Amino acid sequence: MPEDRASRTQQRCASHPRIPAVGPCDGCGRPLCVGCAIPVRGRLLGTCCLEAVLGPLPDGERAARPAPDVIPARLVGTSLAVAALTTALPWTRFGTGSGAFGAWSGSFRWSMVAAMAAVLGVALWSLARRGRLGAGRLPPGFFGALAGVGATGALLAIAHPPPFARPSLAPWLALVACLAGAVGAAWWGRVRRGEPGGV
Repeated sequence: MPEDRASRTQQRCASHPRIPAVGPCDGCGRPLCVGCAIPVRGRLLGTCCLEAVLGPLPDGERAARPAPDVIPARLVGTSLAVAALTTALPWTRFGTGSGAFGAWSGSFRWSMVAAMAAVLGVALWSLARRGRLGAGRLPPGFFGALAGVGATGALLAIAHPPPFARPSLAPWLALVACLAGAVGAAWWGRVRRGEPGGV
């Protein structure tokens, strides 16, 4: 009996090699850790053998698990959408850009860089999420670059407003939204590559 216990503690989980196994699966014999072991009717089973013992689930009860990149992808899309919506607000307190759609003034300004990056980013993001860009969906780094361009444009619009004008709250909101989009794109890329720190 002590030899059996010693050999059991030396085994490692088949799915998680760093974690010691608590016992073998009664269905296939793979070593399982506490997180993988599922007690069913007095037996220890892994997820691979559950359906054989319990039977198949009806189609209506099979839970659709979202892809692990859903949360960071939605963060990117939401951030770019917020940045695009801020372009409808006044970007200065008075003078050029103080009316509705203040980022889109007639002459070139840094606010237009932020506005174009945000609108292009949210348009391409929505097309990519709907699968309308073909098989080669745009990588998260592309959206991170657009968010970075938007943040740079918003920061420069804050630092260099039109003559005799002061920036309003809108470029600050666009800056925060674009920075959140860049962070979300980095997170999205890590999840896609399967690196730790993902969802």
